[in-house]
Amino acid sequence: DRRLITGCFALLAIYCALVSLAERMVALYFLQMLGGTGTAAIFAVAMSNAIAEIPPEKRSTAMGFHQAIYGLGMTLGPALMGAVTEGASLMWGFFALAAIALVGLIFTQVVWKRLK
Repeated sequence: DRRLITGCFALLAIYCALVSLAERMVALYFLQMLGGTGTAAIFAVAMSNAIAEIPPEKRSTAMGFHQAIYGLGMTLGPALMGAVTEGASLMWGFFALAAIALVGLIFTQVVWKRLK
């Protein structure tokens, strides 16, 4: 799980850093595949890990908490992107998202080392 999440955060960082620089549709298609793959895999692994150690009778509560945090990100992410884009440019908005993905990569490494 650790390597998968780390790799997917790396894919997302690459996607975010390069998508605003893509000049051809073929490049954009390829980058969209990277971003979609990274997002889908992180979501699946994070969701399964969110309930892995939870007793069965409390799993629905854990899933609700996971969904709430995910929803928070779905709200704050576009707001952050809009603010950065408005203040700087679309390119810098994507660079900010790439930086957030790199923070996620580092955070995953730090947390996993402390848990194991």
